[in-house]
Amino acid sequence: MTKYSLQIPLLIWTSKRYDETYPAKKAYLLANRTAKVGSDNLFESLLDMADIQYPQADLTKSIASASLKFSQRIVLLQDGTLADYDALDR
Repeated sequence: MTKYSLQIPLLIWTSKRYDETYPAKKAYLLANRTAKVGSDNLFESLLDMADIQYPQADLTKSIASASLKFSQRIVLLQDGTLADYDALDR
């Protein structure tokens, strides 16, 4: 299994109204567009982008946040083992 067989594209589109309402979030989306993210970033990112806040929110996982931090990306391989995505051969 190669990294390319595990990649899933991510596309985020925002409207002009969204950009005007949340200019900081739009700026962080653009700034973080090349960040290494995985599926564990999706939940926090979508809630943050929708400006939904809750006490346990972890903005270090949101691509719309200045707090975004890299986290290890673990994938499940075909043989049932877990592997570090960034350590896989291309």
